[in-house]
Amino acid sequence: MRIGTADPRTWTWLVRSTTWVLLAVALPAQALAPDVHWGANAFPPVDPEVRLSLSLNRFTEFSKSGQRYNDYDETFGFNMLHLSVADQIPAWPDFTFTLFAGGGPTNDQPTRWLQNDFLHKLWGQDAVPVDGARSDWDYACGGSLTYSRERELWDQRLRLFGGAGASFGSLYQEFSSHVGAEFHVPSLNAKVGLLERFAWLDSGETLHEVADDSNIVQLYVGYVPSRLDTRNWFADWLGNPEVGFTLTYDTGLFLESGGGDAIGTWFISMRVKWPTGLMFEIWNDIANGTDFGPTMGMTFSVDLLSVFEQRWF
Repeated sequence: MRIGTADPRTWTWLVRSTTWVLLAVALPAQALAPDVHWGANAFPPVDPEVRLSLSLNRFTEFSKSGQRYNDYDETFGFNMLHLSVADQIPAWPDFTFTLFAGGGPTNDQPTRWLQNDFLHKLWGQDAVPVDGARSDWDYACGGSLTYSRERELWDQRLRLFGGAGASFGSLYQEFSSHVGAEFHVPSLNAKVGLLERFAWLDSGETLHEVADDSNIVQLYVGYVPSRLDTRNWFADWLGNPEVGFTLTYDTGLFLESGGGDAIGTWFISMRVKWPTGLMFEIWNDIANGTDFGPTMGMTFSVDLLSVFEQRWF
């Protein structure tokens, strides 16, 4: 069968079939590492997807005034390409598993350019100084299992979920549990979600000093606008995006100088997710009123299942 004439259902079956191969080689985590500790949305997916993503995260050892964050004497720019898979377990459709694996070069660029030459210039802020910067390769892999149930509440859809996962790699090791709820209000084209994620942590080769545990609380508010005639074929093809904001409080991945207490941090993120599988999210600790430590990050991703269903092939 030629690729140009392949039925999208064939591609879907092939991609889903590889999941069980991945189950044999991957370890059971919910959000991609280290995105979740930089403020990325950590709500577990519901629909089947095979998502390819590029995540960029930056840790700065100084503030723009030169104040040191803690005992780390390097700036980290994590540039990771991830492949993540989510699907229901056929015998137990209320259970969704996620798997991911990824890695890439840790380098001062391009996150230094994004922080200093783009965002800080855009906001009229001083550049953040850089002394030493890590240059190496880092990796992460993991997975999670989530149980979900949906019910009607006041003629609206309510999803309750809970689960557990783990993440391993050169950055840190983590075992986590998560519970939450999502409330869909179709009449307002809106979604509201609340999540709590507790994790037990251990240091890795790169982040050699992390907190023993971390508690993350997230509030998510999303909106899908009514269909608009954009008169642009590409925007029409992308479809109506879900635009959402996530407010996160993390009790802390990093420790104070001298191995002190964990440093609690606030983050805010903005995510745009299109039904055709494309997604962009950017996060920042600007909600914490600081400009050093786990400072900013972003991800660009595409769901390969959704792309195949567009009959491009």
